[in-house]
This record gives sequence, structure tokens and C-alpha cells, in this order.
Amino acid sequence: MFPPDIVLLITNLHIFGSHGIMAGVLLTILGVGVGWLVGGANADTRRVLALSTGTRNFTVALVLASQSFDDPRVEIMVIVAAVVGLLIVLPVCWVWGMRPVASG
Repeated sequence: MFPPDIVLLITNLHIFGSHGIMAGVLLTILGVGVGWLVGGANADTRRVLALSTGTRNFTVALVLASQSFDDPRVEIMVIVAAVVGLLIVLPVCWVWGMRPVASG
């Protein structure tokens, strides 16, 4: 199914069992929730702010992780959080895109 090199790489990353994936899920859900709550009365603004805070700027986080830490696991955790965040936010975008915003 997957080439053996990929399976070996994934198992050597040590992201499973470290609660890193759960931390990425919680970070994304909290970001979306806070963005929604402070988005104001306009539904369009709430949606945009929720999605923006849910995805954050992972490019900057990756640069900071690579420049500030010698441990490559820090960079891996940033990448895991980015992937987990996208896996959560993209379906939300799709659902919100299918529903029109009530004008008002």
C-alpha cells in the first residue's frame, strides 16, 4: 500500500502517542471558536475571522521553529498542527460555502 520508506519515516516521527495530534485539533477548534465569537454581528465577518484564526500563519510558525530550536521534532509538530488544522477547516469551508449567508 505505502512504500516501506514512507512507513518507516512516519513511525520514526514519534507524533503518534505524543498527544501532538490532539493538541493540533484543540488549537484549531479553539481558534475557530474564538474567531467566531469575536467576529461581530455580521455572519460573513464571523465566518472569515473563524477560518482565519483556525488556520493561523503556519509559515511564520515554521520559520520560528526552525530558527529558534535545534530539535527537528518542533518543526514536525508545527507541520502536524498545520495538516490537522487544514483537515478540520477545509470541510468547514465546504459546508459554509454550500449554505448562503442570510442577508440582513
